[in-house]
Amino acid sequence: MSVKRKAALVACSNPLQPGRREIIDLLCRTLERERLSVEVSPYLFDPEGYKLEKEKADVLNLFFADPDMEFIFDVSGGDLANSVLPYLDYETIGRSRAAFFGYSDLTTVLNAIIVKTGKTVINYQVRNLVREI
Repeated sequence: MSVKRKAALVACSNPLQPGRREIIDLLCRTLERERLSVEVSPYLFDPEGYKLEKEKADVLNLFFADPDMEFIFDVSGGDLANSVLPYLDYETIGRSRAAFFGYSDLTTVLNAIIVKTGKTVINYQVRNLVREI
């Protein structure tokens, strides 16, 4: 039996609207078909996500600290991503083998990771895999 690779979904920016839950469930199933074991941040849909900068960053830091994590996909967008920057553990992020994907205002996080760690990041919204028609 082969070991599944690990991926995580986070929302460093605005929380997703509850109506997006079906899309995220479909995304998880799509990633699982690609032999990924998917972990999901508890803050994806949290209506208090507008005030939980440190908590959202802590979850991201934990995912980066997981030695088995290969992919971290931020599925959010909006205008809050810069609020997590002071709480990111750039040392842990720099040591991680996980690739980080984000789009839209996540560019602030992508750029911070590049500047602080030299790590390659990917400017892409993984929800495009299950794009709504």
